[in-house]
Amino acid sequence: MVSLDHSTQQKAAEDGLISFLFQGQKDIVMPDWKALPCKSEAQGTCLELPVFYWEGSPNEPHLFYLPSEYDTLDSLFSLFEALKLLDFSIFYCDYSALWRKAPHLSIEAMCEAITHALQSVSAHMEQGSRNGPLTVMGRSIGSAFAIHSAACMCKRTACLVVESGFANTADLLQKMGKNTLELSEDPFSNRAKMRTYTKPVLFLHSSRDEYTTLTQVEWLVMESRSKATQFQVVPSPSRNNLFGSTSEFYLQALKDFIYLRMGRRPKLKRHLNKMN
Repeated sequence: MVSLDHSTQQKAAEDGLISFLFQGQKDIVMPDWKALPCKSEAQGTCLELPVFYWEGSPNEPHLFYLPSEYDTLDSLFSLFEALKLLDFSIFYCDYSALWRKAPHLSIEAMCEAITHALQSVSAHMEQGSRNGPLTVMGRSIGSAFAIHSAACMCKRTACLVVESGFANTADLLQKMGKNTLELSEDPFSNRAKMRTYTKPVLFLHSSRDEYTTLTQVEWLVMESRSKATQFQVVPSPSRNNLFGSTSEFYLQALKDFIYLRMGRRPKLKRHLNKMN
């Protein structure tokens, strides 16, 4: 029996990881949104990763959003509709489409394609004189791609939002019941990449996250280089729908964090003591 070399074994494990996460998923297309074509090349394969976008005010926040492996059209639609009411511009990147088009694409190649998509969004903003801050946001597995792309474009982004993030991929897979995937090295290296991102980060995490405990995600939080980084525990019953469970709380935390990058401070709540 011939043993697999290090790189072949790692690639097989990565293929198993991506297949496990995205098997059965279909393209999620946002109705009535425009598409920004983003073409790149990786591993000899021409990749096209469309980014769907909705444009709000040019001077309001712009959000580059990378979904989780469990997001649905309904869960995304409810979040995006709330952000549209705040006049946010939203750029939705369905990166799992890369896997459906090229199932054996490496995680490194996916990271490169997503970073190229973020570069295209940045160029689109500049061409349209859209001066609002650019925020990168990712949920669960999407947070790993968000960390990578934000780190690569640190100077261009205002901040990063990590929802249901994770410090170690092997620990996450073990909790998901896929500890049979033998990763010789972490394909995402979230902690190392977080050290290179110097802008503020907002971590949103459920205290009842089934896969990544608050203690585990703190290892990722501690790698942030910015003193303005925030760690917000969301009182959600699970990791799968933080916004749906606590929409007002969630939206306020997200809005306040991004607005602070624009110099807008949240209004202080006044507490009146009743006199007897």
